[in-house]
This record gives sequence, structure tokens and C-alpha cells, in this order.
Amino acid sequence: MYHQLHIKKVLEETAHRYMGITTPNQALLIVDNLPAEETAHTVPLLPSKPDSGTRVCRRFNQVFIDQADAALFKVGEELTLLRWGNMTITSIEIR
Repeated sequence: MYHQLHIKKVLEETAHRYMGITTPNQALLIVDNLPAEETAHTVPLLPSKPDSGTRVCRRFNQVFIDQADAALFKVGEELTLLRWGNMTITSIEIR
């Protein structure tokens, strides 16, 4: 057990934060409180260590998420996505 906790601590302090899903399992969320035009925001690679560097996070009113997660959401519901903020779901399209 100690070994697993040590690995988790090392990864927490060194692993850059990127998010993604596999194409066959994606669902498209359309949100009404984000602009249709893409905007770019700088976010830290390691939130607990802001001096570790940054990357660009692009946002607009369409968000791809995993189908299993999308199945939990309902149109009209408000949710918070990490580094995106609060949004209201206006439609869910399973692809």
C-alpha cells in the first residue's frame, strides 16, 4: 500500500494536467453561457505548482465528454467542468 501512495504523490507533483476522451465514446455538450467563438485561456500544467508552467486551454460553447458521463446529465442542468467553469446544458448529442 505504501508503494501506491508514494507513486500517487510523485504523480500529483509531476504529472501535467491534460484531458481527453476516445472518439468512439464521445458525447457533445452544447452550453449556452459560453461564446460560440473559440477563446484561449492559460492554465497551469500543475495546479498545485503554478510556477511549473502553463498551457493553452481553448473553450467555446461545445464540449466533448465521455458518453458514460453524458448519460448522467440532463438538459437544463447546471454543471461545473474543471478549468471551464459553470455551464448550463442546453442539449446532449451522443455520437
